[in-house]
Amino acid sequence: MHRALNASAVSLLLCFASQVIRAQGVDFTPLDSGSPPQAASPALDASMRELATHALPQLLKTGGPGRSGDLTLLQLAVGDYAAAARTAADLPAQARATGTSLYALALEIFAQAKVAQEGSGKSFEESYRAAYEKVLASLDDRLTYDTQTFLGTPDRVFQGIFGQSLQKYRTPTHLSLDAAVELVRSYVWWQASASFFPLIDSLNAAEWKRRYAISDGELIPTPDGAHVSTLIVRPRSTAPLPTLLSFCIYTYPWNLQQAVEVASHGYVSVMGFTRGKYTSRDPIVILEKDGADSRALIEWISLQAWGDGRVGMYAGSYCGFTQWSTLKKPPAALKAIMSQAAVAPGIGEVTEHGIFLTDQYKYVPYTTKGPMLDEAGYNDEKHWDGLDRRWYLSGRPYRDLELIDGVPNPIYRRWLSHPTYDEYWQQMTPQGEEFAKIKIPVLQTTGYFDGGQIGTLHYFEEHHRHSPQTEDILVIGPYGHLGAQHQSDEVIYGYTIDPAARMNMHDLRYAWFDHVLKGGPRPALLEDTVNYEVMGANRWRHAPSLEAMSTHSLRLYVAPGASPTASRLLPVAPPAGTFVEQRIDFKDRSDVDWLPPKLVVSKNLDTHNAIAFVSDPFPADTEVSGLVRGVLAVEINKKDFDFNLRLYELTASGEYTRLTIPYLQRASLLKDRSHRELLTPGVRQTLGFELPGPVSRLIKAGGRLVVLLGVNKERDAEVNYGSGKEVSAESIADAGEPLTVRWLDASSLDIPLAGDPPSSARR
Repeated sequence: MHRALNASAVSLLLCFASQVIRAQGVDFTPLDSGSPPQAASPALDASMRELATHALPQLLKTGGPGRSGDLTLLQLAVGDYAAAARTAADLPAQARATGTSLYALALEIFAQAKVAQEGSGKSFEESYRAAYEKVLASLDDRLTYDTQTFLGTPDRVFQGIFGQSLQKYRTPTHLSLDAAVELVRSYVWWQASASFFPLIDSLNAAEWKRRYAISDGELIPTPDGAHVSTLIVRPRSTAPLPTLLSFCIYTYPWNLQQAVEVASHGYVSVMGFTRGKYTSRDPIVILEKDGADSRALIEWISLQAWGDGRVGMYAGSYCGFTQWSTLKKPPAALKAIMSQAAVAPGIGEVTEHGIFLTDQYKYVPYTTKGPMLDEAGYNDEKHWDGLDRRWYLSGRPYRDLELIDGVPNPIYRRWLSHPTYDEYWQQMTPQGEEFAKIKIPVLQTTGYFDGGQIGTLHYFEEHHRHSPQTEDILVIGPYGHLGAQHQSDEVIYGYTIDPAARMNMHDLRYAWFDHVLKGGPRPALLEDTVNYEVMGANRWRHAPSLEAMSTHSLRLYVAPGASPTASRLLPVAPPAGTFVEQRIDFKDRSDVDWLPPKLVVSKNLDTHNAIAFVSDPFPADTEVSGLVRGVLAVEINKKDFDFNLRLYELTASGEYTRLTIPYLQRASLLKDRSHRELLTPGVRQTLGFELPGPVSRLIKAGGRLVVLLGVNKERDAEVNYGSGKEVSAESIADAGEPLTVRWLDASSLDIPLAGDPPSSARR
């Protein structure tokens, strides 16, 4: 059970010496080169076998039924495959009772394969295939899929776990029995998965064909003569089932696996792809035709004999947008949606509150270069970073980006011709009273660090405003864009997510659709309309509305401090006429390599083109939960500017934790995103704002709030020079004198708080 050590790993050899057994443990002295090995070797394999040999009798003496999995692994490590197979045979029933079925089933398959290989002389591949088919034949579709997913975990993941285990024991020490088992277990899993992982894709594909009817690439006509391509997977059953539809532009290699996951939960799975993608040969269109095309596909689904006429839509990001685009004219067969991290074109996608973002420029060739996705081009960071730098240093108009790139980008050019939220963008999603026609149950998920939060909260608030009686439920926690759609991370941008918030959104998906389409129980998490995790408190809370997340608010005013770098957030308004001044020279391109920090948690605050305003310490633990609103009283010397705002907690220990996504906003579009209202230079003006989504954080006693308020000027977004011309047409020649912003005395934020308000608190 070893592999030859490659040249790069020779110096990484770990040799365990001086191993003597003690009661409940093993002594050993590691010779540690400082890094875990990149491959197994005879010496390492022998060391781990010896460690297992010492640990095995102790585990047999002290372990109970709950240690059977570890017993199996130790037996595998010492090469006693027959004993391992006997132990593993008893595992599944025990494991199902303890919630570790996948671990147990994977062990059972591997142990049976090793016994068969040893006894028959067959290859490991033949033996493993036979064991895989035998074990999975006894499982239902859902457990089979989950087992396949577990088996498909790349061996490098287990290699990393083994490396982490080794790092704990880098000096001579006495290993407890549990520590010895942990080390052997991680090593055996690494080596076992390395042996079967290369076989899993073909084994899974064969099993899917046995269990499901798969139709790949069928073309469905649209009313205007185009076609959308589909991937359909359904259980081999004669009973009609409800259908779950994902309609999207993303033609990923793993789409079949995603479709099988849906089917394994007792639904017909239909994945529809926007026109021109996958097997469709029509011209590729982004955003503009998706609502009509999705409605045509739903109508077709409702007529198929394998379906019961009911359709639910799910998935996120672009695929979340298509759900709302479909609902602009709700089809009768669409009975529920689960929209996750959904983007809203013209509001939070392509432009962010009026500001064009260069990341969307490269998104166009990524999705339109061909029927599949251009992963290589999209991930060519050297090219895209170089393009950003060349444009920024050149000072040319933002609309010249494609000329600098040297590659036509007509779709992005068309987007640039719609700098406000005009009819072009409005025709893509419901507007005003169109939301009132949406009467089906809706579940939406997003995260405090999810860029799609802007779209999700737009749909949520507009739907509740125009159809308040319709069930539209929100789940929000400390997630990024992917975590709000799939499996949440344990750590995101340096922030360790509370255990209570760690969840698999796919599990919530099926619980939701089982509830609305099959009469199952309502998912426990969905206790109320707004369901949110309080960061730092490790608990979920529930409220009937976004407003009800808070009980009162704390108004904090921006004010100058004792020095230019010590500006304040004060609970009382500063004296009339006071201000904090900021100057930005748009001609200065020495900051070409600066980009906004991504970390949520950091020791230092990046104040590039921004001013930090710091509150007094909170005297006691305080929950900040709800919508942050504010007023910026400003005086500028130009006709417009783009500002940004970031909200942090500064802990008593000096650590900064960002509480939500950065807020970017074009000042001239604050009052009406569909019509630009320029500012008057030299005149005091008031800009009311609301952050795109709620925050929820338990501020510990001694912690402070920090507002980072500044001007947007960076290489990966258009630069607003303030001339009043269309921003994408402005160049460095329009910069003129530096922008001067005075943040005036009436500038304030209303911080939403939960709990009993003091008598002086104001809403």
